[in-house]
Amino acid sequence: MRGGAPDQNLITLDGVPVYNPAHALGIMSSFNPDIIKSASFIKGSVPARFSGRISSVLDIYTRDGNSTRLGGSLSISPLLASASLEGPLLTPKAGFLVSYRKTYMNLWMNALSQKLSTDQNSDTDFGYDFHDLNVKLSYSINENKLQVHYFSAGDDFNNTSKQQTSLFSDSVNNELAWKSSMISAKWASELSEIIFSRITAYRTDYNYNRYHRNSYSRISLGSAINHLNAGLTQSGIYENGILWDIDWMLYTDHFVRLGAAYRHRNFRPLSIHFAGNPADNPDLWLKANRSEIVGNYRSANSFSGELSTYIEDDFRLSSFVKLNAGLHTTYVTNYDNHSTLAVQPRLAILGGNDFVHFKAGASRMFQPMQMITAGGIGLNTELWLGMDRALPGAGSWLLNTGLGVRNKNGYKFSIDLYYRAFDRLISEQEGRNTLIHAGSDWKPEIGQGDGKAYGLECGIEKASGPFLFNANYSFTVSERLFSLLNNGNAYPYQNNRLHNAKASVIYKTTGFSELIINWNLASGNHFTSPSNALVLTDNQIVLLFTDKNNASFPVYHRLDAGICFYQHYKWGNGKLFLGVYNLFNRHNPFYINISRSADNPERLQLNQFSLMPAMPSISYSISW
Repeated sequence: MRGGAPDQNLITLDGVPVYNPAHALGIMSSFNPDIIKSASFIKGSVPARFSGRISSVLDIYTRDGNSTRLGGSLSISPLLASASLEGPLLTPKAGFLVSYRKTYMNLWMNALSQKLSTDQNSDTDFGYDFHDLNVKLSYSINENKLQVHYFSAGDDFNNTSKQQTSLFSDSVNNELAWKSSMISAKWASELSEIIFSRITAYRTDYNYNRYHRNSYSRISLGSAINHLNAGLTQSGIYENGILWDIDWMLYTDHFVRLGAAYRHRNFRPLSIHFAGNPADNPDLWLKANRSEIVGNYRSANSFSGELSTYIEDDFRLSSFVKLNAGLHTTYVTNYDNHSTLAVQPRLAILGGNDFVHFKAGASRMFQPMQMITAGGIGLNTELWLGMDRALPGAGSWLLNTGLGVRNKNGYKFSIDLYYRAFDRLISEQEGRNTLIHAGSDWKPEIGQGDGKAYGLECGIEKASGPFLFNANYSFTVSERLFSLLNNGNAYPYQNNRLHNAKASVIYKTTGFSELIINWNLASGNHFTSPSNALVLTDNQIVLLFTDKNNASFPVYHRLDAGICFYQHYKWGNGKLFLGVYNLFNRHNPFYINISRSADNPERLQLNQFSLMPAMPSISYSISW
């Protein structure tokens, strides 16, 4: 958010970090909304108790299982099925909560995959599967509580396309999978009437796996393969930690938080690439096979230990103004005996009454690991790397201010301004595939640089009455500056959307139904396009890259609409939803690949792949 990268956002589930919170590359959250108790999204003035990232914070807490009666919910739609169950466990002092969701979009999405591609000369095979599971146990002992939470989510995507004419036969294969898992145990206790303690032990893992293989062959030359491009990217993070948080309520308007944590991380990056003409190198096809790569290369393992402490003071200066001041310190040691101490002051001033509020703040943040994301042609790749002497941790300064007004009719208006400065960022050099594996000297090839982001956000909201709506607009400029990239010139950050407008409307037609409309219009993300689509030299394919992030996807536009009908029964509640996803049938880009031009086989063309067209949706859910 606000010019930051996906890896720079801290996402916590019951206080434990989760490294990938999304299904379908961000289209859907991997957190089941049926079990969420609260969610706090912090874009500016980040409190001192949060650390480890340099942008925004999404802090999610799940419900405890009902310890008095058995209940649950079931839901089914064309996209997925969902179920949850909760109730007492052996004793009224204990409860459980279980939820599971799984998609079955593979059953029908493959039939639409041909229409999702802008290249109608290709034969496309598409598959996508995802799931998520939550199991939570709670046990109360007097004023103390023990909670154990297990979470697992995974995605599996594959897309194969074959293109054949009288002159050539090409094939593209993309496989992408990732999985997040977390298990935690929390002991919450009341040390006194004003002091509360929470001790959390956890393990959180993230595994990313992508394999691609593209082959280009000329039928006119006896079907010999002219060019093969293949690669495997794997990234693993295995983190163990223990946290101790103390809340101290000195007075009604004076609240102190303090704590300490220790985290141990193991990073396992692997990035292997092959390219060339198998006619000149007969072993190339075998070497580029996925099983051969896994058998012949080991990941470049590294370890780090992190000790952190924080203190945060939240107190009211007057009836109109409140101050939140804090300090977070992070000490990181690495496998190469390199250590870093990061001191991160935080300050926020908040004020207002029922009709006007303002805020201003400054935050220094530090991130001891970073993710390299290649944003060129094809699906993005993810490589998490730990900090060491060669790759220091990233930092940022965030300055923000905002003003909000509410009138007597329930309308709310707000505007926020912000500026963020990044330092010690890392990036892979465009057009170069860095080989990362055990024994390779790959770190000098990783570019290091700085960045900045600034912009404004404004919104209007009506939150009372039968007609509810909110609309917001954001303008964001985000740039990066690396000496080894883009000839040393600043370039736009790939995930930056210069303009982004969203609106949602809910109209309660009766006591048992409501109309829902969601709309989004945004500038396309940036990507690096080759300056020449194809250059052939001795039957080899060469892509020429000049400026980084020199192109952008088409404008993103989506309108979803539907109506909900609610039923109330003696045993529970039911909800029927009828709607249309992507009403205007906009082919919003999922990623862009390269395919041979049917008009001129000596040239390549950019081929956009979209995930979901206009699609009617019907779902029914019950809860009891």
